[in-house]
Amino acid sequence: MNGPYWNSSKSCNFPLISNGKTIYDPYEKCNLFNTHFASVSTPPDEKLRYVNLPNFSFIIDQRLQPLVVEPFDVYSVLSNLNPAKCKGFKNLPNCLLKSCSQSLATPVSLLFNFILASEQFPLQWKTASILPLHEKGSPYDVTNYRPIALLPSLSKVFEKLVHKHLYSYLESNKLLNQRNSGFRKNHSTLTSLLKTTHDIYLAHDQNLSSCIVFLDISKAFASVVHTNFFSNSKKWVL
Repeated sequence: MNGPYWNSSKSCNFPLISNGKTIYDPYEKCNLFNTHFASVSTPPDEKLRYVNLPNFSFIIDQRLQPLVVEPFDVYSVLSNLNPAKCKGFKNLPNCLLKSCSQSLATPVSLLFNFILASEQFPLQWKTASILPLHEKGSPYDVTNYRPIALLPSLSKVFEKLVHKHLYSYLESNKLLNQRNSGFRKNHSTLTSLLKTTHDIYLAHDQNLSSCIVFLDISKAFASVVHTNFFSNSKKWVL
């Protein structure tokens, strides 16, 4: 997240106030957003990056098979792209990818398979346009914004194919916690509420007390320690 956010000022039409100073200049506003977003994306304790985690044993014997992308897989994603969505950082617009989906299916599938075989993700696909989205409170306070990353369209197509392959493996082998309703097909906040309500009524029928603890972790996704996450994922045979 180094460097100025030249594109971010377009989504913030308000001046920003920092240390008692009112900032109007787009360049200064971009750099202020840059500093803030970079700070909240760092784990609270840098020492967590180097904690020696225990060796995990495999949960199941089934192994995740290598992903081989077929032209039809690419075509199915390209043909369903939303042409109204932003094209991301220095990339082809969705409308062009969608209209040429049949012609692009084979060459793009070859490209994706080369990326998987070489285990080298294109550096340009890691570059995103960052837009600050106002969430709550004063629009003059930079801490009331969260970053939205606009990634290249092809990188998102690749991500969808990898997600489909990985999610299918996790679901078919029942590796996902059944009580987790976040970011899962046929699950929602309603699913979680129904389960919670059912447990409360069940406890009430048995003359038992119910206690609920709600946790709201600030900047949870921005504070994930990736090294620990990948180490923990080994027990899923990933």
